[in-house]
Amino acid sequence: MMLTLTFTSCGKEDTPLYKDTLVFSNEEKTLVGAFTRYTEIINSLMLRVNTLETSHNNDIKTATPETYFNNTNYIFTMFDPFPDSVFDVIRKFDDELTNETAANTFFYECSGDSVYYSDEDGIRKLKFASDRLERTWKAEYDKGDNSFRIIYTENSSDGTSDLRFLEFVTLSQNTYAIQGNKAKCIVSFDNDGNISEFDCVTLKDNSFTLDDGIYGVKKKELDDYAKKIGDTDKSFYDKLYSYKDQLLTYNDMGTGALITVEISSEIYASAFMINA
Repeated sequence: MMLTLTFTSCGKEDTPLYKDTLVFSNEEKTLVGAFTRYTEIINSLMLRVNTLETSHNNDIKTATPETYFNNTNYIFTMFDPFPDSVFDVIRKFDDELTNETAANTFFYECSGDSVYYSDEDGIRKLKFASDRLERTWKAEYDKGDNSFRIIYTENSSDGTSDLRFLEFVTLSQNTYAIQGNKAKCIVSFDNDGNISEFDCVTLKDNSFTLDDGIYGVKKKELDDYAKKIGDTDKSFYDKLYSYKDQLLTYNDMGTGALITVEISSEIYASAFMINA
């Protein structure tokens, strides 16, 4: 969901919204609202990074159309730190959902499996079960911090299993931490809802675990977490994206040798303007 609006009042244009401006708020403090907030933040991040990288790549292609792919500054990958759509069922975890209504609510998602839902002691649990496979979502939401943790597990009749998690934590009014099995990000917005800075690490062979989790962690420890996210051992990660003072720094260790590319958003500012 990416809204691209410009507000006007009394015939005079107010502060313009950019294409990656954060506009949704979760004033009602609900799990579904927090998930929508998370989704918009990730969409804003992806739009910011991919627009800058595409503009940067286009300049390289224009300058060297026959050999651009040999340029070490050319970026071949798209930024998508949290691609797992398995968590999207949370969009339907509203306050009206019950065990009796769950089968109908998740008719298209359950693939004919039996559906069970419960909401006890602040933990919402959804299960799709068949003789072959059991899929379970467990969601916790902290209304005070507007934060959530979702744990997804798969258990197959052949003995194989899988566990994935997604955590979203509000560090302050404009700063958020997000973590999953393969990525962790800290992103800050200014008072107009525009991205001011962020750090995002994606992993290659390794994974974060629930022991590395950020949900429910004390604020002081999260502050330390935010400061250290960019200090991850470079041999451990696949890519590290940092953005500050309108400069995107892209570090890629995916090929073994560190490649660093810097892209100024000031150069490509028009790419973010609505109606540009």
